Amino acid sequence: MFERIGIGTGHCQFCGTYGPVAVLAADDPGVRPEVESCERCIRAAQKAADLLKVLRQAKAQPPKKIRNRAQSRASGPLPHPRPQDTTSLVPQEIS
Repeated sequence: MFERIGIGTGHCQFCGTYGPVAVLAADDPGVRPEVESCERCIRAAQKAADLLKVLRQAKAQPPKKIRNRAQSRASGPLPHPRPQDTTSLVPQEIS
């Protein structure tokens, strides 16, 4: 939103105090070109932004639980293979 941030001396546009101010410059048309604010007002704006974030997160739906797909859900033990599909584990004598 802001293109440049500078430091200067002037009047804060929020509370009107004179002293060091941060100058936030925007290049968007239709937006005030520069905002000058003191440290106290910037800190108050940060607290307001934190409050808005809390409200936004409270409105958001809670994230859904991620299912663990690594678990197998077999209904029973595996069946034994057919005898014709297997070979003996006992070594055959070589003739």
